[in-house]
Amino acid sequence: MDIVVIGSGAVGSLLGGLLRIEGHTVSLVGRRGALEDYTLRIVLPSGWRTASGFTAPAPSEPDLAMVALGRHHLAGLRRSGLPLPPGAGHAVFWNVDPAQPVRLGLTDDQWSPGVTLISAVRLQEGDVTLAGDQPVLVVERRSGAAAALRGFRRYGFTVSEVEDAAPYLDALFVRQLLELPAAMCAATVPYFLSFPEGRELAAEVLTEGLKTMDRAGRTLARLPVMDPRDLLSMISRRPQAFERARELPDQSWPSMLQAFLTGRQCEAREITKRIVEMASDAGLSLTWNWRLFQKAGRITSVGFFRDPVELARAIA
Repeated sequence: MDIVVIGSGAVGSLLGGLLRIEGHTVSLVGRRGALEDYTLRIVLPSGWRTASGFTAPAPSEPDLAMVALGRHHLAGLRRSGLPLPPGAGHAVFWNVDPAQPVRLGLTDDQWSPGVTLISAVRLQEGDVTLAGDQPVLVVERRSGAAAALRGFRRYGFTVSEVEDAAPYLDALFVRQLLELPAAMCAATVPYFLSFPEGRELAAEVLTEGLKTMDRAGRTLARLPVMDPRDLLSMISRRPQAFERARELPDQSWPSMLQAFLTGRQCEAREITKRIVEMASDAGLSLTWNWRLFQKAGRITSVGFFRDPVELARAIA
């Protein structure tokens, strides 16, 4: 297939690189345009592979486009700023705010949401790591993307085709609320949850997020991994299961934490802001997510919290 991948961050590089290794014609488009003569090293749990031979977007219509841009990047684009090739067969927007493709002028038949339940890390140019296990991709059947992604199963991926990806996207959205408090402590989510104070705060954050979705009339799908309700139940019933994470190495440094570390705009804060706005529209007041959103602004001026204990004390 002829595929254009827009976004050369961790997720875009991982997907574009594996698609290229699988033999597809891939154009990987970053901030400065198409990455031609580009070599990408992909580190997988089973070893590493090299992807090369990326091309410029062909003048003919590509079979598929994949947009792997952060929510705040999409929100900052003008209508003419999205480099989608004219006549692209269909565009899959990964982990997207559904309002943004509509704002950018795409009609319902031109795009569909997709969900990535993976932890990908891109710490330097030309190098991306798939951290953790059980990577999952969820795509809508009408997108036709599953045909291109099925080869990913050889690398341990689960590729799920569904009729409607929105309920999966909403469930992931709630789960992502935990990335802001973890990033505020310069920590990963597993490390954050290894503290009793971190688990208590996480339970409050998830409960508020789930309550907001319920009040807004949004039905959440059960995620095969990273499901927020399963995590909430585990925090309550098996808190000791999280404690070992404080002693184990963890490569799952999310891009949201990397943004904090490098002083760039933090998508985690925007996600928390969105859930607070949704709650307000639904007549709810979110105590803990709102306090986290307010305190997140201090990171750029004062610095990170030392650990979840200090963070919990600061927002209590």
